[in-house]
Amino acid sequence: MLGLFNKNCALETLELENARVYPLYKASSPVSVKGALYHPDTPRKFEQLREMRLPLPGKPLSVATDKAFLQKQPIPRKKLDGHHLYAGPFFRHYGHFMAESVHRLWAYLDAPDQYEGVLVCPQPLKGTQRAKKADELPAYFTAIMQYFGVPADKVRLVNKPLLVERLTVPTQASTFGDTPPTGATVS
Repeated sequence: MLGLFNKNCALETLELENARVYPLYKASSPVSVKGALYHPDTPRKFEQLREMRLPLPGKPLSVATDKAFLQKQPIPRKKLDGHHLYAGPFFRHYGHFMAESVHRLWAYLDAPDQYEGVLVCPQPLKGTQRAKKADELPAYFTAIMQYFGVPADKVRLVNKPLLVERLTVPTQASTFGDTPPTGATVS
């Protein structure tokens, strides 16, 4: 199964306490992620990363997370207790989902029993309407989560801002364009 991922990637995790996780807002796209994870101590390699359309050798990956937008958001009032895994944003387009939304799930394979839930930040369905349960998302979402061994009852869709007690954030095991997200090109 790990053959899905870029073999040159350094697979690492970051443990955060009281991490803010926001739903993806209407203006989010794979190029500008307005939502998802925000924590002031998040190193660049744990952000949502991607290549620009024309990658240049030695050019660093761009950070898709709109940190300026997230810094302006109020601190979430809703607290999610326990230890959870951050799976990142879920882009509805199948190609973007496969290229940019599943590549943090490798950490679940390593220790599925340690997580009470797997947090996913889906794009709004229409306008600002949000899926409340995973079965409201496209069928391929559920199929891929099952492929990674994530049971439906562990999938947590982030529809409201959350303050997560303990969050494991894996690096992306691949990026759009397939340049390793960690290593020499990322500072």
